[in-house]
Amino acid sequence: LLIHENRIEDRPAYKHRGFMMDTARHFIQKSTLLENLISPLNSHPPIQEAMAMNKMNVFHWHMVDDQSFPYLSKKFPQFVQKSAFPGGRYYYTAEDIAEIVEFARQRGIRVVPEFDTPDHTHSWGHAAPDLVSWCSKAGLAYSGPLDPTRPGTFQFLAELYSELAELFPDSSVHLGMDEVSLDCWRLNDSVSKFMRENKMTAHEQLVVYFANRLSGIVENLPVRRSVVVWEDILDKDSSLYPLNLPKDAIVQVWITRDSAKLDRWRQRYRLIRSEDWYLDHRGYGADWVKRYRFHPGPDDLGGEACLWTEFQSDNTVMPRAWPSTSAVAERLWSGEAATEPVEAAPRIEEQNCRMM
Repeated sequence: LLIHENRIEDRPAYKHRGFMMDTARHFIQKSTLLENLISPLNSHPPIQEAMAMNKMNVFHWHMVDDQSFPYLSKKFPQFVQKSAFPGGRYYYTAEDIAEIVEFARQRGIRVVPEFDTPDHTHSWGHAAPDLVSWCSKAGLAYSGPLDPTRPGTFQFLAELYSELAELFPDSSVHLGMDEVSLDCWRLNDSVSKFMRENKMTAHEQLVVYFANRLSGIVENLPVRRSVVVWEDILDKDSSLYPLNLPKDAIVQVWITRDSAKLDRWRQRYRLIRSEDWYLDHRGYGADWVKRYRFHPGPDDLGGEACLWTEFQSDNTVMPRAWPSTSAVAERLWSGEAATEPVEAAPRIEEQNCRMM
């Protein structure tokens, strides 16, 4: 048997090659995130195995949201009792997280947690009503965004992020900051009083105030983290109340397609791109082609495929994500070296067979 000497040179086009999973709208079992479920026929590898097979290296874990708070905090155990889905063990323990983080580390994958704030926090109000702003709609009280006017809100967040820092050793943490509904704050008397006292003239300034306070908390953790935020917060910036994110902050883009705006953001922040990579926005047929044709800019940090689970469950997330995400993975690894969908199609089909 003779083997000719060969030399293979291969390197990623982008540093950040990510996959985001939402585990709050529907609870996703640890086994789906972690355990080796590969059987000889008709099965899929767990998410992080699939990521490793596709040379992806960042698992962005969107753990909590309006619908549930599936994290058993040692400092605040009441959250799983009142804010997780009822009727079963629909939450993750510190031991679960440690296992997932180590499983990922062994495969060269970072785990970046996201506890989205100040909005997407309706579930928080069930366990800690003092943390959220209460509003009224159609005569019914409901919990809206976190209340940034209460000192206890930031004390709670400082303790929560201190606990998360012990569980997630990665150098980054995602703070959320997307889709903040201002209506609840507009209807809240204590919020209005706080704004007058602090000479705020628009509720967008209150979002910036919150972002500045929370990023300061993260910066002052015993081991400092870089902050990641959704792009929405950048549109709240103003000369009257400037956004003071750290210089190494990372912005995840999911809406903006204005090249001039993106260039302005790049002058200050590192960008992660996700505009055409929302996996829950799927069409009929070979919609992976659209994902394949989209690519970040040459100076961007990279990108992420995002799977939101309003209409997905533990049984559907894997076939929803793959093999479509393989198109994203090739784009992030190969960059401009591979751009033709016609040439990519047989590679993705073969990769799908390997993953089954």
